[in-house]
Amino acid sequence: MKLERTINEKGQIVIPKDIRVKMGLKRGTEVELNLEDGKIIIEVKNKPEEIVNDFANVPKKIPNLNSRSIKDILDEEYDLHRF
Repeated sequence: MKLERTINEKGQIVIPKDIRVKMGLKRGTEVELNLEDGKIIIEVKNKPEEIVNDFANVPKKIPNLNSRSIKDILDEEYDLHRF
């Protein structure tokens, strides 16, 4: 997805609502900005308590839990939070 935005006088841009909804971005959501190869990468910064809560709920999501399925879940969650 490619979108164009104009930076305002305060150096701000608005993230479109459909992206905010898809990414679960709300007021107070912390993000990280990274500069890579001339691109600005915005990533949602997971709070430690959210990571622990998500991990604690893994057994409820998958009845036959093993190390491979845990890795697959963590990879999937990571991919969901990358933009």
